[in-house]
Amino acid sequence: MIISHGPLGYGVAYLARRFWLKIKLTKKQERIIYIVGFIAGIFPDIDLFFYYFVSASFSHRQFISHSILPYLAILIVGLIILKLSKKKFVGVIIITTGLGTLSHLLIDSVLGLTALLTPISNKLFGLVLFDWFQTSIFMHFSLVTMFVIEILIIMAAGYTFIKNKKQYLYICATTFAILIIVPVYVNFHVFRPNGLFYYADYDDDGILNSNDLNIDGDGFDNIVDIDIDGDGEDNSLDIYRETFEAEGSLYDYTEGIFAEIPLRLGFVTTEKLIERMFANVGIFFGNEMTTDYELNSIGYIGNPSKNEFTENIDNWKNWLSHLNRMMPADTYLNEFDILFFESEHVGIFTRVDGEDRVLEADGIHFHTSQIPLEKVIKREGDIVSVGRLLPKPIDKQY
Repeated sequence: MIISHGPLGYGVAYLARRFWLKIKLTKKQERIIYIVGFIAGIFPDIDLFFYYFVSASFSHRQFISHSILPYLAILIVGLIILKLSKKKFVGVIIITTGLGTLSHLLIDSVLGLTALLTPISNKLFGLVLFDWFQTSIFMHFSLVTMFVIEILIIMAAGYTFIKNKKQYLYICATTFAILIIVPVYVNFHVFRPNGLFYYADYDDDGILNSNDLNIDGDGFDNIVDIDIDGDGEDNSLDIYRETFEAEGSLYDYTEGIFAEIPLRLGFVTTEKLIERMFANVGIFFGNEMTTDYELNSIGYIGNPSKNEFTENIDNWKNWLSHLNRMMPADTYLNEFDILFFESEHVGIFTRVDGEDRVLEADGIHFHTSQIPLEKVIKREGDIVSVGRLLPKPIDKQY
């Protein structure tokens, strides 16, 4: 959920009015309650400031600001004040704050995963954890589902302000019918992180996959494991599938600004395409680079606490060099190599029907595409180095 948290918080305050209207409040106090509900609905996302400006080590939904515990405490305090104190308005304000923030966590857990019990447990909760939901039409059209929920919340909140209800509903229905075309199209042209894989714990060691250097617990670090997720299939087959998932995804022309909203929806940038492909297989650049930085920080620009650290191409090169996985430009190219060009452009090397190609995301192409290597070289300059993380074995035929 992105834009409906505030309206939902307001809506919760509005629905609760049947309880607090029994208390004699002024019109000004009523307005204050609605404003508090709106702000409370947004409040848990205050952790985004910490994520973007202090430390991007974890998903913002893993911070205590996305835990149900402090907001339940607030709600209980409000109920006690409302019951025992003469300051009924204060009690209503506190209760509205608790309800508004809890509504945020509830809606976040519909299509996402949230650490509702932090700091007691890092376990994540959400509908997507249920098998029936994973295979449902709601997840297949996840962006459409999210859009529908958000628009319905916003329209329902707007309904409370409008005098001509019938005309409003007619306008909403017409607008909705027109707008639904966009998320349906986008749903088929995004490349999203695999949240179920990121936040699972395959080896039950208490460390989420996204932070685990040995996801399947077989004694081999992900970076050297030929089967990172322990599913019995070579990593190269997993990333081969990712090339199909990634191709056709929409390019994020904002380059990650606007609180990374396009990226969160599944749009990609040049760097995010590659980072996301490898993460969905089990190589999490942020985790791997942070570990390397702690062992040898020489050559890195910035530090792992910054969101830009993982997206810096020079840091990629430095990390791969430390691992002895940076190859010279004239090396024989293996499928799924990361190609670094003179222009600082990067892409994934692939072969299609025997033709050398580059899977890339850039502002020139509206969609992620597999472009003939010679065309990319003509546009971006020669290959200057090659990063090799998950090469396709020569004997593999796919």
